[in-house]
Amino acid sequence: MTFLTPKFRQNFFVSSPALWGKLPSQNEFICHNLPEYQQEELHNWIILQRRPTKRMTANRAIQVSKKSNSTNLLWHHLNPPSDASNRSSQPEIGRDMVPWCFVLPPSSLAFAPSEYVIGVWIASYDKQNNPYPLVMIQTASLSWIEQYFSRHAELPRDWLFSASRILAKIVYTDKEQVLNPNNCINRTDSLARLVVQIDELWSLSKPNWRNLFGLSYGAIDSNLAQKIIGEHHEEDPAHHLQGVRYLPWSDWPKRLTATDNNARPEPAFWQQDLNGRFIAAASKLMGSN
Repeated sequence: MTFLTPKFRQNFFVSSPALWGKLPSQNEFICHNLPEYQQEELHNWIILQRRPTKRMTANRAIQVSKKSNSTNLLWHHLNPPSDASNRSSQPEIGRDMVPWCFVLPPSSLAFAPSEYVIGVWIASYDKQNNPYPLVMIQTASLSWIEQYFSRHAELPRDWLFSASRILAKIVYTDKEQVLNPNNCINRTDSLARLVVQIDELWSLSKPNWRNLFGLSYGAIDSNLAQKIIGEHHEEDPAHHLQGVRYLPWSDWPKRLTATDNNARPEPAFWQQDLNGRFIAAASKLMGSN
């Protein structure tokens, strides 16, 4: 039974997932659920992005407490440097070919002047080997963002994490089909499969009547999600990485919304290993493919 009121739909709004970008088997941009005017604006935003500036290493990661000093949380070596300004000791910037989940505050994109934009970004390329990411985005209201991310610290394997795993597997599988066409017994239409999997996954997570009572936001049945995603691709580097339990921001997730101590909402980007632990975090991207 569905009884979502107009007020609920307005206050707890989140759009259906939209897809845009490139796949190794395609010459043209792939597009799903994204109006033409948003395609141009999203493309312009993508062009401006670069590699992240804040980062965490994942090779020798250890669990950290949420109460630890926020500066030290950027460092996860067993023996963190005494001076975080020592550039020679800084970990590398993110991980290539591991997807980024992100949250952008209102007005980050022209088509979302009062809404947040959430999504997933993974480096990819087209059939001519031109680098260009594959991106999934959604627009969301402030109320949806507040309630959804209120449980993110305890439930990091959420909708965005699961969506990022789908995008990663699609890109690697599509790449394999292009490079080794004779070795792929069960060839698939990567774009069609991507759309089906994202829509199936979203059906497990999208708002419903339970959200009227603050229930199930961010929660997703991990077993059902894994059945949709399937096993990770053998070339996926996230398989070899071990992240840390928490993001490095002491004000997470409050940094996403304007408060007395935070005049303006902050954007956030992060990467996760296969267990949902965090391997990189950034307040902006600089130079990502």
